[in-house]
Amino acid sequence: MIEVEKKFILSDDQRELLIREAEFLQEIVFCDVYYDNQSYDWTLQDIWLRARGDKFELKVSLDRTLGRQVDQYDEITDVDEIKKILNLEGDEELSEILIKEGFVPICECKTTRKKYRLGEFAVDMDLVEYDDYSWSLVEIELMVNKKSEIADAARKIMDFASQRNWQTSRIRGKVTEYLKRKKSEHY
Repeated sequence: MIEVEKKFILSDDQRELLIREAEFLQEIVFCDVYYDNQSYDWTLQDIWLRARGDKFELKVSLDRTLGRQVDQYDEITDVDEIKKILNLEGDEELSEILIKEGFVPICECKTTRKKYRLGEFAVDMDLVEYDDYSWSLVEIELMVNKKSEIADAARKIMDFASQRNWQTSRIRGKVTEYLKRKKSEHY
């Protein structure tokens, strides 16, 4: 599956209106640990390996241009496929291979996510907590099966935001916001 999403920073009024329109699905809390090496080989290519609980997920950008309107990621959860994509070898647990190969945590955060459904859109309202600050954002997301469907999904998301008069400028995600604030040499 391909994730097509756009992040937004909303006012309290915009959030309240969105909540009134949408169907609440659930609230979940999870901790993420993001990994890279000392040279930031993955993240500088817009490739994000994270452990969410005891499961690894890899998000690989399908559009690495800075001017993109929405984020487009292939999400991989199969550990063998993750190893293959990242050229990691070994039969040990992925966490052990990462340590052996010199990969380290670059960001750790706790997210409280409220999930909603509004028509065909998945809506995630996230409160992300780091050691000494928090970051709040909203993601509007569509999942598609083929790359040929990305442009249409992006248009739908941008139309959704435009109809609500939301700012559509690029918003940093939870890890890039952390890197900007705490690890400027990496950012």
